[in-house]
Amino acid sequence: MRISDKVGADLDRDAKSLVIIFNGSDTGQSISLADTVKGQFKLHGVQQTSDDDVVLQSKFTQKTGTFFVPALTTAVFVEQQPGPPVRGQ
Repeated sequence: MRISDKVGADLDRDAKSLVIIFNGSDTGQSISLADTVKGQFKLHGVQQTSDDDVVLQSKFTQKTGTFFVPALTTAVFVEQQPGPPVRGQ
């Protein structure tokens, strides 16, 4: 699933785009999205600080626009808006 500011109103002051991948299979899965090549996607901050070592294996490869998510894992990738984060407004 992808949520993006490219269509309609700005959905979030901090996030430009979100990619959420639900992997219900018994093996790790990769998906490439052509329009994410050169994107700046990172695992969501809550997941980055998680004690779940499996979700921490999720990754984005900028050169190919490929997302990898381990088996039986849901991962949220965030592409930040340009500029510093907007907080407390």
